[in-house]
Amino acid sequence: MVASQWGGMIKQINGVFTVCIAGEIDAASAGRFRAYLLGAVSMARHQMTVDLRAVQYLDSSAIHALLAACDAAEARDVRITADALGLPRRVIELAGLAFLLEEQPEPVA
Repeated sequence: MVASQWGGMIKQINGVFTVCIAGEIDAASAGRFRAYLLGAVSMARHQMTVDLRAVQYLDSSAIHALLAACDAAEARDVRITADALGLPRRVIELAGLAFLLEEQPEPVA
């Protein structure tokens, strides 16, 4: 079994603390993803966006990491949103987390 690979970068975009993620997130890498998100939440002040537009694959373990970040953000009074396309967006919607998604309709193919 080959572990999935992903990378992240944290930056300020238009005054919003933004976590940009690229690659694939599954059970093999979700623990590191969760720790990364929780660390980012601990640094955010009022708002944080998780940019998943460069993520090709995520599974339920990645959804659990997003939920942990939501809980941590709520505890710190930080508004958290996600930006995703394609399969990751659909997985987030199917998991009942559409409230996280930024209001950007996905382009019609």
